[in-house]
Amino acid sequence: MPLWLSAGLADWHRRTSIETTAGARESMIHGLMMTEAGIPVALRLFCKVNAGVLALCGGALGVHAAMALFGAVPYTEEMIR
Repeated sequence: MPLWLSAGLADWHRRTSIETTAGARESMIHGLMMTEAGIPVALRLFCKVNAGVLALCGGALGVHAAMALFGAVPYTEEMIR
């Protein structure tokens, strides 16, 4: 059995009814998390790295981690991804 097939069988989306729980709220959360990750990347690509840039990167990392931590994603799903 291919490895990708076992990951698909263990997929949690069927068990959590993703078709009814996904929507605008989840899309907004994903957009915010991408922004939280994109700001530090853009700063480090286009700005001279100094204490202020590093502080903003650390702050964005903290906000991103907090959103991921307080999200309603079950532990099993996190481990499958």
